[in-house]
Amino acid sequence: MPTTVDVNALCTAAAVSPTTMPDGWPAPSAQDLLNNMASRLATELETLKQHELSVAFADYASSGVALLASYQSSDSAAIASARERVIASGRKASELARSLGFDECAALTQTG
Repeated sequence: MPTTVDVNALCTAAAVSPTTMPDGWPAPSAQDLLNNMASRLATELETLKQHELSVAFADYASSGVALLASYQSSDSAAIASARERVIASGRKASELARSLGFDECAALTQTG
């Protein structure tokens, strides 16, 4: 019999205070952990038939990956644009998670 994952427990376990860069954004290693957690969460949510929330967390993870890639370019406009996408996708995932009762998951995006 398949086991149902307690998504809120998964998010609570993932809640860490990431190391930050001087400007307050998560350090690249912390951002990578957030990306991986959001991606795993998206997979678990899809399994639970929470498709819209799954897509929101997948987008958040994808925007985090793009943010890390922007750091490699050292282009301040690209970094700013990537950060805006992280904020927007995180806010969307957070608000949707909260509206569906996944409060601990809303906190994972650090925007909610």
